[in-house]
Amino acid sequence: MNTMPLYTALAVLILLTPSQANEHLEPEYSQFARAGLPPSATSLRPYHEIVIEVLEGAFDADVRARLIAMPSFTPEYALGIREANGSHKIFHLASRSQLWSYENLKTLREIVDAGGLPGQETNIAEAIAEYESRLPDDYHDVESDYCEIEIPSELAEDLLAIWERVLLETRYGDQEPVGRDGTDYHFSMSASGVVMAGKVWSPDPQSKTGAMVSITETMKNLCLTGDQNLLAQLEPQISAMQEIFVP
Repeated sequence: MNTMPLYTALAVLILLTPSQANEHLEPEYSQFARAGLPPSATSLRPYHEIVIEVLEGAFDADVRARLIAMPSFTPEYALGIREANGSHKIFHLASRSQLWSYENLKTLREIVDAGGLPGQETNIAEAIAEYESRLPDDYHDVESDYCEIEIPSELAEDLLAIWERVLLETRYGDQEPVGRDGTDYHFSMSASGVVMAGKVWSPDPQSKTGAMVSITETMKNLCLTGDQNLLAQLEPQISAMQEIFVP
C-alpha cells in the first residue's frame, strides 16, 4: 500500500498494538471471542465487527479452529480447520481490501469535520481521495477470496490438539511493550463447550507462538497452492511443537 507521512502518523496514533515476545498468547478481550462484549469493551470494536462481517465464513458452525490475522498494510484474512461428515479441510478466507482502511478514512473525515490540521489540508484531502478511489463505499461490498483443501483426519486432529494446547497456555505477560507495523494474530476455538481465544503480535519466530504462526503460514500456502508437498512440511512442524509441549 502506498503511504504518506500522514498515513504513518495516523497508524501510530490509531493502532498502537501491544507486542508480545513471550512464549504464550495473551487473553483475547475482543469480539473475536464472540463473548457478547458491550460497546465500551474495546475501542477497536467497530473495526473488529467489520472484520467479522467480511470474514463471517470463519465463524461457521463446522469450524473447529480459526485464526484471524490482521496485518498492518495488507488485507485481513482468516484461516482454520473445518470438519464435516467425517472429513477435515483447511480453509483460507481473505478480504480483497484492507478493512483497517475504513477506520483510517473515518478518522481523516473526522479531522476535516473538526476543522482540519493546520498545514495538512492538502495531504488530508489527497489521503481521503486515495482511500475513496480504491475502497467500496460500504464495507459490506468488500469481496473476499476463499479456498479450502481436504487433509488427512489424523493430521487435522494433530493440528487441533496443538491449537488447543497453545490456547490453554494463554495468560498475561509481565510486560506489554508497544509495536507499530506487524501482524495481529487472533487464535480461537471451542473445546469441551468452552470458547478459548488468545492473541499475539508478530511473535519471535523462535518462540512457541512464532512456531504456531509458522504452521499457519504452511497451512495457508497449502490451501492457496494445492501443493501436496506442503503436507510433508507440516508434519515436522507439528512434531516439533509436540516435543515442545512434552512435560
